[in-house]
Amino acid sequence: MSFCQGDSAVLQAAAGNGYQYQWRMNNSSLIGETQNTYIAKTSGGFSVLVTDNFGCAATSAIKQITTNVAPSKPSIINNGNVLSAPSGFTYQWYFNSNIMPNEILQTITATQTGLYTVKITDGNGCFNLSDPYSFTTGVEGLLVNNSLQVYPNPNNGNFNVQFSVMQRGEAKLALIDVLGKVVYSGYQKVVVGMTTIPMAVNNLASGVYFLQLHVEGKTSFVKIRVN
Repeated sequence: MSFCQGDSAVLQAAAGNGYQYQWRMNNSSLIGETQNTYIAKTSGGFSVLVTDNFGCAATSAIKQITTNVAPSKPSIINNGNVLSAPSGFTYQWYFNSNIMPNEILQTITATQTGLYTVKITDGNGCFNLSDPYSFTTGVEGLLVNNSLQVYPNPNNGNFNVQFSVMQRGEAKLALIDVLGKVVYSGYQKVVVGMTTIPMAVNNLASGVYFLQLHVEGKTSFVKIRVN
């Protein structure tokens, strides 16, 4: 029996009136493991000693369990607009956290601005997920000279978003974590020229986030770090 690192296996002995149990790992008793089920989370040889209410005892055969190590977190490499994952796995690509049903090869051609993620799976069925890769198709939308800036960066969740547009409208701002979860979203009216928006996003865990700015149907991203 085997499972991937972080998973577990449930071992179960036959139940009986008055039965007592003692689980063992590699022939050593596991302290406190005296129920008829045991959840194995590591590799080893597991058995159980069962004693009935007459004092008769028997030990089960050893069940060998192997824990398979998950592959390392993959990195996405960009060559032009071709995104590549490490070789030697099976693949599933995601765009803005949504599965891309037909994208199951090592490479993908990015055609839209957004966050691309890949899940790699090895021959044991163990998998790992990349961090989102922010891909931009060029200078986006009405932003002047790709003017999107965040400062200070790094920050503690309090920061300013600054950008310049060529016509008035409405901007949508979103903050996305490395798992693709939107942790903040909101709207802001903008006028021609430079706009500065102060933001205070409370209770953010330390780490990397992506600020998404959407203006008039076009989208830009900038990576920020919260300490």
